[in-house]
Amino acid sequence: TWVLIDEPFCGEAHIFVPNAFSPNGDGRNDELRVKGKGIASFKLVIFDRWGERVFTTRSKSKGWDGRYDGEAMQSGVFAYKVTGSFVTGEPIEQKGTITLLR
Repeated sequence: TWVLIDEPFCGEAHIFVPNAFSPNGDGRNDELRVKGKGIASFKLVIFDRWGERVFTTRSKSKGWDGRYDGEAMQSGVFAYKVTGSFVTGEPIEQKGTITLLR
């Protein structure tokens, strides 16, 4: 499981979104979570290949388990967008893809 570690701000602020995860119930990488340092606030939105929003969170402790409307999604590539700000006031805007592996 990806765990966001709340660290005191030191060094350069950054944000990290893993590019793959495997929600198969083995206790490792079962949820996709935003990680980073110096994050004041953020919003993570994940989209399927048709552009439909399948997951949204603003919480560091809430990750995506690969489900949409209670149903497990099939393996595939999903797009994401993270917006927010760092404690320095610098804006966050990051886009990319995530591979869901079953």
